[in-house]
Amino acid sequence: MNTKVRFIAKALGLTILCFIVSSSLAVNFLIGPMPSKVLWPTELAYSPENVTFSATDGVKLKGWFLPQSNSTKAVVLLHGVRANRDSMLPRAEWLRSLGYNVFLYDARGCGESEKVVRSFGYYETRDLLGALLWMQGRGMTNIACVGCSQGAATVLLASGQLPACVSAVVAEAPYATLRATTDDHFRQHTGLPSSYFGMLVVPIAEWKLGFKMDNVSPLHEIPKLKAPLFLIGGTADILAPVVDLQKLYIADSSEKTSWLIEHAGHADFFSYAENQYKQQVGDFLGKHL
Repeated sequence: MNTKVRFIAKALGLTILCFIVSSSLAVNFLIGPMPSKVLWPTELAYSPENVTFSATDGVKLKGWFLPQSNSTKAVVLLHGVRANRDSMLPRAEWLRSLGYNVFLYDARGCGESEKVVRSFGYYETRDLLGALLWMQGRGMTNIACVGCSQGAATVLLASGQLPACVSAVVAEAPYATLRATTDDHFRQHTGLPSSYFGMLVVPIAEWKLGFKMDNVSPLHEIPKLKAPLFLIGGTADILAPVVDLQKLYIADSSEKTSWLIEHAGHADFFSYAENQYKQQVGDFLGKHL
């Protein structure tokens, strides 16, 4: 083997090694735990009840419960990917002011909950079902689920498992299928379809998580939803595009309504259009709770 061939072979080997290492690092970033300290704001005049509860598969989760005396109406809040419960605090304060009990928690692998892998909503359905069991144990009989991004996908993925006490669902910017949203994320961050960089990332992630990406589909599960649905999206969102929201809306067989926020991307809709959000979501919850 001449010098040139050896050089090419070494360069190729190094390239492959770098590709494998970078793919493994990408998987750890995508699904690895993201713990963070969550502190209650000192400027608020009231304090929450600190809660530790279990997902239905035993994962230990942390949350806050904001109780209301003489009320069995409640809202559970589900944050987005790579976030924790404090991202839902503005909604929690507003909902509490409307007289609802409010429960917000850190999904698995996030905030102060147990440091396990994150799964884009798939195993997080077990977190939600555990939260609903905990709320029922506290006497809550009329519950709404409000989820953002991954949190919204989590609720829709659990459509066929939600107990009868869930009487309303607000899904903000959910993805339709994990396959499609993975491609959207790769395109946003690299400009390339996921078939390039994702050719190793996806198989490694599937192996570590124990499921196939194509089995994670809110679009497939949403026909099982019994509770009224309020589906919210942004017209400029490329991670939960309008076309996917339309597919979800058509597939849902329950009572439903939708709201597309002009010019909004994959944003916090509560802060982006606060007055409209309070009016529309407030009316929806008031009707069904």
